[in-house]
Amino acid sequence: MKVLHVITSLLLGGAEKLLVDSLPLYKKQKIQPEVYMLNNIKGPFYEVLVNEHNIKIYNSEKYKSVYDPRHILQIRKLIPKYDIVHVHLFPGTYFVPIASLFIKTTIVYTEHSTENRRRKLLFFKCLDSVLYRKFDRIFAISKGVQNNLVKHLNKKDSEVRVINNGINIGNYHNSKPVTLPKIAKYSNIIIQVSNFSKQKDQNTLIKALGKLPKDNCVVFVGGGALLENSKKLVKLLGLEDQVFFLGYRSDVPALLKAAQIYVQSSHYEGFGLSCVEAMASNMPVIASNVRGLSEIVNGYGVLFSPSNEQELASKLNRLIKDPEHYNTVRAKCLDRANDFAIEKMVSNYISEYNYLLQEKE
Repeated sequence: MKVLHVITSLLLGGAEKLLVDSLPLYKKQKIQPEVYMLNNIKGPFYEVLVNEHNIKIYNSEKYKSVYDPRHILQIRKLIPKYDIVHVHLFPGTYFVPIASLFIKTTIVYTEHSTENRRRKLLFFKCLDSVLYRKFDRIFAISKGVQNNLVKHLNKKDSEVRVINNGINIGNYHNSKPVTLPKIAKYSNIIIQVSNFSKQKDQNTLIKALGKLPKDNCVVFVGGGALLENSKKLVKLLGLEDQVFFLGYRSDVPALLKAAQIYVQSSHYEGFGLSCVEAMASNMPVIASNVRGLSEIVNGYGVLFSPSNEQELASKLNRLIKDPEHYNTVRAKCLDRANDFAIEKMVSNYISEYNYLLQEKE
């Protein structure tokens, strides 16, 4: 079976990381996965798939924008070569249904987010309702994602299948901590791994750090449009010695092992893969109480109200000062990580692929 995964980029992100971790497992199950990415930036994830796992990746050097409609023509040329075309993220959700017109290949889509700006506009809501009908199957990475998508598309729950994301638990649990000389002097390293965008709200964590003792620091892994905005806030609050921006890194498991607490301060999330990775790394997780994150963290880690830096600081302070509470939360988080083994996710997708192909015979 040949499967083409269409994704916007292979830069840092939950959907992107999911491909990096899962495509090698598909290969082991005799599935031949390949990738078409709309962005032509060859970052660390690209290098891992190509150089370590010998997975073919298509991208067009000619098209500078991921929104260039000429991608449709490129994808259309590729589609007949595959049994399944699996779409992740916008604008592939529009390009692939259009590119597949009058071609019999099975196309499926995984929704990774609980919301987006298009859903608030009537034009795009109508366009979504038309183009999403072209998919043979739609998946959601969490119950929260399913609920919102069902409401947006006016579908039944049964028309959107939930397959939770997964991680390679051993890669995180068994990783060795990286040495961070400038950071090692701090009593507690608080870490967040995510792109700098309005969704992720790193600034709430920065503000919370200002309310903690000076022997604590925050490490941010990732880049993005709002990185400079966060750096300005750090300077404004006088936290330059306590906040470290590491950019995109390929050694995330080792970085997580070097930290003591993980924080995800997002305004919204489809799933929160980074939280599961942190749980598997044997550290307590604090996350904003929003759909996607709360499904993972509630009852195991610690939740706080979105954008509330005072509440976040208070809950961080308790973890820092109360060893018994810290160890209890950490143990619960590690136990929770086992529910999201990537092998289970891959098996579920393969079962769906086989069912859809048999249905078309």
